[in-house]
Amino acid sequence: MHPPAVDQVTIPFLVEFQETPNGASTCVDGGANGVGVNVNGCADIFVINPTDLNFEFKYADPDTGFLRTYMLSFFETEGKLAPLLEEACKAATGNFDPCIGFETKEESDTKIQFAARITVPEPTTLLLIGLGLAGLGFARRRRLNG
Repeated sequence: MHPPAVDQVTIPFLVEFQETPNGASTCVDGGANGVGVNVNGCADIFVINPTDLNFEFKYADPDTGFLRTYMLSFFETEGKLAPLLEEACKAATGNFDPCIGFETKEESDTKIQFAARITVPEPTTLLLIGLGLAGLGFARRRRLNG
């Protein structure tokens, strides 16, 4: 016997994309035009909100009816999605907050492969995640206040 199907869920992703101007000697990512990732002109910038890569959902065990919480996490498998320099984050998102994404050379494509993992968070794991998020919030607040 197959377990019952889980209700369909729509998952939104916050993506920022900056089509950069190519005429400047210094590109919006802070790098020189014609060098490195900007070799063919200023690279275009793609940013995704890292919190959009983790989702919580609940599912009732068909035998016991016990409602259990699961986490669905997406992760990039090739190391192309990485923290960007502040200038690139500012160009794509409008602020200097740390961001993750990639830059694509002009006239090129960047292919990224994602995988997914479903886990059942244990209470200790949830506590550690909560403490980590609180620490990130404190660090951001401290950074904004000088």
